[in-house]
Amino acid sequence: MKRDELAELLLTYLYDCAENAGHSYFFFTLNDFAARLGINEANIITESAMILESRGFVLLSLDGSGGITALINDDGCVFVEKGGETGIIQKYRKDPASFLVSETEGVSELSLDYKRVYLANDVHALFVKVVEMLRSDASIERHRVEETLGDIEMINLQLARKQTDTALLDTLLDKLSQIPPIASHVFELKKLIHEYIRHA
Repeated sequence: MKRDELAELLLTYLYDCAENAGHSYFFFTLNDFAARLGINEANIITESAMILESRGFVLLSLDGSGGITALINDDGCVFVEKGGETGIIQKYRKDPASFLVSETEGVSELSLDYKRVYLANDVHALFVKVVEMLRSDASIERHRVEETLGDIEMINLQLARKQTDTALLDTLLDKLSQIPPIASHVFELKKLIHEYIRHA
């Protein structure tokens, strides 16, 4: 598989993750999906991810184990929706199973990644609710909304790592809990996240 083709598949994966999450404010790991495509070479994954970054489609970051996480932006979403440039997105959409070395997961079965990043659907739903409340509540100052969305991105990035910094997570969650409209949801979110960490 060519680097630009892999890059488009990785971008499609990020698009699907964002669609399932309801928004694109989260980082998602690329290495696991690449492995399901039969690609485990770090240099190949990195080069393909860099193609996406150079074109302005994603924001990249490294996790604690050296894996790559990425956040897709609006330009990246539009690129996927238009079908990309190599033709591989259309092929993948028609028969995703043919691209996977294991049939344990398909394009509509991204639960493995979500379980690693969130504690199943409950945590995901709370993240979505918190973000929606932040963006719609006029009583919260706009600069604080943007700052809090940045904190949520940092929480998600920590959860995507194999070794999470629980002290940093608690600090960020405690900061979020100081915002009255979302405080009760953040309290529940903190409990679920700690449960996830115990079972990771």
